[in-house]
Amino acid sequence: MEFTLTFSWADFLLILPETLMTLLICLILFLDFLYPKISKNTLGYISVLGMMILMGLLGGYFAADIQGTLFKEMFALDSFAIFFKLFVLLSSILIILSSADYLYK
Repeated sequence: MEFTLTFSWADFLLILPETLMTLLICLILFLDFLYPKISKNTLGYISVLGMMILMGLLGGYFAADIQGTLFKEMFALDSFAIFFKLFVLLSSILIILSSADYLYK
């Protein structure tokens, strides 16, 4: 059995939101570890800003009707997937914003 992987720029654009979310998480973890004096609220607001940027990117994908599959159709990006990604991001933003007051109790 031979394994070949062909990955074009268009394929990378399909997984760009997940890649950016992973980089955002790594950035928040590194900032928290390397600069412990940064308040948790600031880290939360950086997270919210990054997620809002991702929501804008996904909204652009929806408006441009970008769709496709990768990895022998194990990853699919369509309107249904974009809707749930937006739903999860919005839920995460609301949770982060609502938990900001909890840090001071």
